[in-house]
Amino acid sequence: WDEFKEKQPKTPTRFRVRLKPIIYYNFGFSDDRKWRSYLVESPDGNHRLFAYVERGSRVDDLINFADNPGGRDYVLDLRFPADNPGSNQVLIEDRIAEGWVEPEPTDSP
Repeated sequence: WDEFKEKQPKTPTRFRVRLKPIIYYNFGFSDDRKWRSYLVESPDGNHRLFAYVERGSRVDDLINFADNPGGRDYVLDLRFPADNPGSNQVLIEDRIAEGWVEPEPTDSP
């Protein structure tokens, strides 16, 4: 987490996280009609970032809080946006799994 926050990679990095919906729209993510906002926490609760996903996107459709509005565990690919340096705001690039167990890779015939 420290290295991720320090280097702020623009390519996706995989994390196990606790994801909670929040209402926080600021800087490059100020349009609440375009973005859905979340608080991303490390499993130990020591690290937090604001995370965003574009409303109506495939990834937005994969994140669901209908039966647990207080938060859920996910495996997510996160990255820093290219146009928002020095921030604590990240993009949710992909939802890999609900829960902290990644699916087994499948072999294509």
